[in-house]
Amino acid sequence: MLPKNVERVLRENKKWFEMLEEYDRTGVWPLERKRVDLTLSRRTIAKLRAKAAAEGKSVSRVVDELVEEAS
Repeated sequence: MLPKNVERVLRENKKWFEMLEEYDRTGVWPLERKRVDLTLSRRTIAKLRAKAAAEGKSVSRVVDELVEEAS
């Protein structure tokens, strides 16, 4: 059994530990960015651009965050 403070750190940083485990398994850094082509409706693109401009982020960063929230 792990000490309580170790369990707390593992629980609070689960996402980062999972990324490091994936890197150990695959040898590919999970935060590496890759360009892909997507086909989206004009309305969706306009919404993404508006959200990105309002938040001061890039469209790709907004899409990353939305996908992370959904999973």
